[in-house]
Amino acid sequence: MYPLIVCIAGYRNYDTKYITKTIDGARYIGIFGINEREMAECVVRGRGDPMDFGTIFRWNLLNPYLPLDLRCLLNLVLNRPKELRRYQQLCKPPLVRNVTCQVNRFSTVTVYDPIYKDLYQTNLKAGRDPLPAILAESKSGRKSSSSKPDSCISFYSFVALSLYHSVSLLNCS
Repeated sequence: MYPLIVCIAGYRNYDTKYITKTIDGARYIGIFGINEREMAECVVRGRGDPMDFGTIFRWNLLNPYLPLDLRCLLNLVLNRPKELRRYQQLCKPPLVRNVTCQVNRFSTVTVYDPIYKDLYQTNLKAGRDPLPAILAESKSGRKSSSSKPDSCISFYSFVALSLYHSVSLLNCS
């Protein structure tokens, strides 16, 4: 599950301050691009959720503290079969490249770095589902303008270790 989570973040350029607005006014925010209209579903009230008595504000998803972002990802994507299948399609070859990153002196981890990040953003902003456009682009054999694998550089510089520890704390794996 960890490589899939990294890939989903990759479609937002591993940016914890990510915000994009679609032509219909929807706003997608945070490292996983959570739809602002669905933020209330990030918290499972009455089940001992760490945010059970808290209020989720937009700024909660726009900072480097990742457990809330992961909780939203779990509730809004990973626990929804249709959304999960969609990201499983977006996060497999030939739409991604496997990148092996050095975590520390003793271990490495292989993550999936999306190749068509720019195409994803363009279609999302236009209010279109990015998946068909990305699949068509990959079949055409053309390279995306975001062809540089930057998972290790961008993601591991800050986010990866936080995600790794947060995923284990939330038992999302």
